[in-house]
Amino acid sequence: MPAPLYVAHLRQHSSESVRALCVLAGVPCKATGAWAERQIEITAAEKLCIVAEPGATGSVRISMKRRSARQDARTALAVLAYGLHDLVAKQSVKGQSWTRVKPPPGRPKLGRRPLSNAERQRRFRLRHRTSACERTS
Repeated sequence: MPAPLYVAHLRQHSSESVRALCVLAGVPCKATGAWAERQIEITAAEKLCIVAEPGATGSVRISMKRRSARQDARTALAVLAYGLHDLVAKQSVKGQSWTRVKPPPGRPKLGRRPLSNAERQRRFRLRHRTSACERTS
């Protein structure tokens, strides 16, 4: 997630409150007051970009690839929660399955704990063990 760019004043054309994004995303809004009325503008772009006014109630513009209204709202809430550390968004999306981070490609899909360094070294030595005849020649 890219770092947000902070500006003194953000001019918005069409925006929605965090509360409205929660309704679109299908999650209950876990706050009231000015925090829940923070204005968020979602615009179309190839790469994710976050522009925000300073403060907990400042306006935010999130540029991203557009999909359905529900998916856009969910992505915007996740960006607010984990990119700007917005407490309203973070509490509202906490525990939702769509906010889980996917493991990177190549990671084992087994549900076991990672091997210790000693176990990895033991397995490496077993794979690369040579016989006594090969070492003397």
